[in-house]
Amino acid sequence: MHGVLKVKSSAQQEAEKRKERQEKAEKFKKLTRKIFDKRKCNELDDELMSLTEKLLSSNPDFNTIWNIRKEIFLKLKDERSEEELNDLYSNELRFLQSCLHVNPKSYGVWEHRRFSLQNMPSPDWKNDLKLCNQFLMYDSRNFHCWDYRRFVVKNAEVSSQDEFDFTMKKISENFSNYSAWHYRSKLLPLVHPDPENKSKIGETALLKEFELVQNAFFTDPNDQSAWFYQRWLLGREERKAEVLYLSARKLPDGLKLILSLSKQINLQREDHLQVYVNDVEINGLVWKSSDESELPSYVWTTKVDQSIEAQDCSVKAILAGCDAIECTLVAGADESSWHWSQAESNLIFRDNHTAAKTTVLENELDSCKLLLEEETENKWVMLTVIFLMRALDPVKYKDETYALLSRVMECDSMRKEYYRDLRSRYKLEDELRRKKREKENFEILDLGNMELSAVYHWQYLIASKTLKLAGNQLKMLPSVHLLQNAISLNLDDNQLCNLDGFSKLPYLEELSIRRNCIKTLDELKKLQSSTTIKHISISGNPVCNVIGTIEETVKDIIPSLQTLGI
Repeated sequence: MHGVLKVKSSAQQEAEKRKERQEKAEKFKKLTRKIFDKRKCNELDDELMSLTEKLLSSNPDFNTIWNIRKEIFLKLKDERSEEELNDLYSNELRFLQSCLHVNPKSYGVWEHRRFSLQNMPSPDWKNDLKLCNQFLMYDSRNFHCWDYRRFVVKNAEVSSQDEFDFTMKKISENFSNYSAWHYRSKLLPLVHPDPENKSKIGETALLKEFELVQNAFFTDPNDQSAWFYQRWLLGREERKAEVLYLSARKLPDGLKLILSLSKQINLQREDHLQVYVNDVEINGLVWKSSDESELPSYVWTTKVDQSIEAQDCSVKAILAGCDAIECTLVAGADESSWHWSQAESNLIFRDNHTAAKTTVLENELDSCKLLLEEETENKWVMLTVIFLMRALDPVKYKDETYALLSRVMECDSMRKEYYRDLRSRYKLEDELRRKKREKENFEILDLGNMELSAVYHWQYLIASKTLKLAGNQLKMLPSVHLLQNAISLNLDDNQLCNLDGFSKLPYLEELSIRRNCIKTLDELKKLQSSTTIKHISISGNPVCNVIGTIEETVKDIIPSLQTLGI
C-alpha cells in the first residue's frame, strides 16, 4: 500500500546483522594477517604503524598488536632525532587517550602508555597526572587508572602528602572505593610514621583513621571497602621467624635434627641458621622441608654426620636475631627430649598491643557493638566484633566469640564453610593454649570431637607422637607432612577423601581412618612408599566394598603392613 512504511521481519534483521558481523570479521582477519606478514618480514615501517593503529582503534585489547607497535618504536629510537621521537610519542599519547575512551579499563592501553612515557625523550608527567584525574572523575574505582597513577606520581615527584589528601577527596566523594582505601593504606605509614618505628603508624594518625573508617561503615554498614580497610588497620604485625621447636634423633651414622619455625622460610636458600653440636658449629648442613619441596616451610630436617655414643650430646640452633634454642640427647637414648623455645612458652596467637593500642581496640569494639544493635544481621559488623574480641582477650570473650560465629553462619550461610574454618582455628588455638598453660604432654595430643573442619598451627603439633583427631569434620589434611615425629594417627569418623602427604611421615606406624570417605584403591596406593606403617584400620570406608580380597590387595600395596582392620 502506498504511504505505508515497510517493516523488515526480525528474521531479515538478524540475517543482515549476521552478514554485517561476518564482513567485519573478515576485514579484521585480513588486516591481522597483513600485520603479522609484515612483522614476519621485519617491515617495521610507517605502513605497519598505520595498520596497527587502524586495528587497535576498533579493538584496543589486542595485546599482541601493542607489542608489535612497541617494536616499531624501539626501531625508530635509533633512526629518528629526539625532536622527531617526541612528536611521535606525543601523537601516540593522543591515540592512546582515544583508545581509553573506547575502553578505560584496557590493560594493554595503560601498559602501552607506560611504555611510551618511559621511552619518550621529554615526557610531560604533570599532563598525565591530569589525565588520571580526568579518568578518575569519570570512574573513581578504575583500578587500572589508580595503578597507572602511582607510576606517574613516582616520576612526577608528587609528595606522599598530596596523594594522601587526594585519597581523602575520593573517599569523601564515595566511601565505596576499594582502590582509594588501598592506596591510602600504602601512603599512611609514609605520611604519618611512628617516631619509634618508621614501618608503623603514629598513634594520633591511627586514631583519626579509625574515626574516618567508622564514619564510612556507620554511613553504609553493608559496604565492604571500609570494613577491609579497618581490618588492615587492626591487622597483625608480621612475625619474625624464630625456632619454636628442636629435637634430635640418633642415627647409625649421626644425628637427625628436626626444626619447627614460627613462619615459613626456605632454609635451602637462607644461611642465617647456625647449628652447634657440643658447642662446635656444624657447617654445610643440607636442609630438607617436610614435603621435600623447594618452597618455604614451617618444618625442616637435616642430618649431622657426627656419631654420638657414650656421651651426652648438646644440640643448639640459633636463627639470626633470635635467642638460641637447645636440646640434649642423653647417652644411650635414641632421641632427645624435644624442646620448645622460651619465646613461645605461652603460645601467643595474637599481637601484644601497647596500652594505647589496646585502648583503641576497646573503643572500636564498643563502636561496633553499638552498630550491631542496629544492624543485627550484618555479617561485616559481626565478623569485625569477632576479630576485635580475639585480638583483645581470647579467653575473656571466648563464649561470646563462638556464639557470634554461630550467629553469622546463620546470617551468611553461603560462606558457612569459611566461618566453620575460622571457628576451627580459634578452637585449636584455645586448646593448645590451655594445654601449654596446664603443662600437658604435647607428645600425646587429643584434639578429637572439637568440630574441626580444618587444622591450623601445624608448627605447634610437631612434638606429637600420638595425635587423635577423631570425630571431627576433616575432609583433607594437606599439611599432614609437617608431623615429622608422628607414630600414631587416629582420624576415625571424619570425612577424609584423600591420603596426600601421609607417606612423608618417616616414623608413622599406626594409622586409623575408620568411617571416612576413602573410595578407591588409588588413595591407598599413596601409602605404598611408606616403609614404616605396620597397622592400618580402614573399616567403614567405601573402598572396603571394592570387589575382590581387600585385605590381600592392601597388603600388596603397603609392603610394611602387618595388620589391617577392615
